[in-house]
Amino acid sequence: MNDLLAAAKGAGLDKVSTQKLVQKLVMMGYSINPESILSILNGNPFVATADETQVTLGQMDDSEMGMTEPAPTTNDKVDSMAQTAVKKGGL
Repeated sequence: MNDLLAAAKGAGLDKVSTQKLVQKLVMMGYSINPESILSILNGNPFVATADETQVTLGQMDDSEMGMTEPAPTTNDKVDSMAQTAVKKGGL
């Protein structure tokens, strides 16, 4: 669901239809209806408000929308350090 909300926000939308959101989720295989989705939406950090007719999206930063690269893992750091050492002729 967060992917759908982030895509809507990325497309410049500030509001989406609750019914259309439910329809998209049902098409994806989820068993949900407009009543049951409200409790989920009202606790969602991507959502400012939600009611039976519309979902008003909150402010999302780039990391919430998945637009930033994740922090490198320890293995990535070690690989990077090893590559730097090889390039410098240290190994």
